[in-house]
Amino acid sequence: MANGGAKVDENCVVCCKAVNIALGHLSVKAKMQAVLNHRGGFSCPMAREASAISMVEPEMVRLAVVLADLHKRGSARPRRVATLKNTINASFQMKLSAAELDAIVAQLQAKRYVIVEDTKVSYSLPVPGA
Repeated sequence: MANGGAKVDENCVVCCKAVNIALGHLSVKAKMQAVLNHRGGFSCPMAREASAISMVEPEMVRLAVVLADLHKRGSARPRRVATLKNTINASFQMKLSAAELDAIVAQLQAKRYVIVEDTKVSYSLPVPGA
């Protein structure tokens, strides 16, 4: 059980502790959606040998969480970089460092999911489930 509470859907983990921490306070449905929307397939890091676990894995899970949240927001997505970073941090209970936020925004840009011009942000998100 997550959060040490009752055995209810909102208090269950999706996978292992590492994935659950990365997905933060999201509902089970949102956690599953993030896992299902993960491009290139998702495999639980605990299903692999410890030596094969990549340090990139938490970032991949974080990116999936961010994409799920941005899809959910629809036309209400943040239009400024500062607001985008704040929105991303809110998905992780405001526990990300500035460097971690910069890395997530850089990933979004590298995959061309967001276009940043000066301080403005526009989106070209992948279709969920595609």
